[in-house]
Amino acid sequence: MLRWHACQTFNGGTSTDAVYWLAAYNGELSADGNFVINPTVLDPAVNFARWNATTKLWEALGTGMNGPVCALRSFGGFLHAGGAFRSAGGVSTGGLARWNGSRWSAVGGFFSGTVDVLEVESGIRVIGGSYPGVPDTPNLAYDNGSNYDVLLPGGTNGAVRAVPWTGSQLLLGGDFTMISATTVNHAASFGFLFPVPIGGGTDGPVYAMDHRHNGLHVGGTFTHVKGTTVLSETRGEYDRTGVPPFACGPSPQTPNIGDSVTRQRDTTT
Repeated sequence: MLRWHACQTFNGGTSTDAVYWLAAYNGELSADGNFVINPTVLDPAVNFARWNATTKLWEALGTGMNGPVCALRSFGGFLHAGGAFRSAGGVSTGGLARWNGSRWSAVGGFFSGTVDVLEVESGIRVIGGSYPGVPDTPNLAYDNGSNYDVLLPGGTNGAVRAVPWTGSQLLLGGDFTMISATTVNHAASFGFLFPVPIGGGTDGPVYAMDHRHNGLHVGGTFTHVKGTTVLSETRGEYDRTGVPPFACGPSPQTPNIGDSVTRQRDTTT
């Protein structure tokens, strides 16, 4: 089993905040987030770090990013990073950059806006976040390694936070309530024809989605799923058909309304 999750403690350094994502590139583990490791040294790791298996320490990759990094994915021979930064390694990149093993560079020019999530499947990369779009399709796009293109005409009316794949279907979760002209209430599936609402959606943003064990698990800052009160106010589950929804987790452990569930990836089946 491999699991990626949020964490805050580093061996060999001190983090000022949190890690949002972990990814492997060229056999090495990389971490991103909103942190500074070893801030007193000449080259601290700022919002991005690589684990050195020889020294057993986290180390900087270039001069890091000037803002939080929210997503990492290996694609087309590069490690891609997305977030709320505007430069990487001193290069003006916008919220999307790539690492070639020695330096950072822009991906297709300056990327205007914030990237919250990256997902790769069948040779394409889906980019979700909060940005103007290319062209004028806000918050959702894809590229095949050569150029960007429209994933859904009209994009979404709010940020896209989760884009996991399940078979040939792309699942979408976020702050949005509409995709193109379709009302979806924060959760939808998409098979490259048109978006389909998942059940009745949720009454608040969805930040995490995972399809396994014949069900779809969703996490976020909602209190209702398809009009039904969820005992665990930030987490719910749909069965394979999308209905009925039910709460996950025992009610004595119910978090407070407003607590967030961060992205988590688990390769178990």
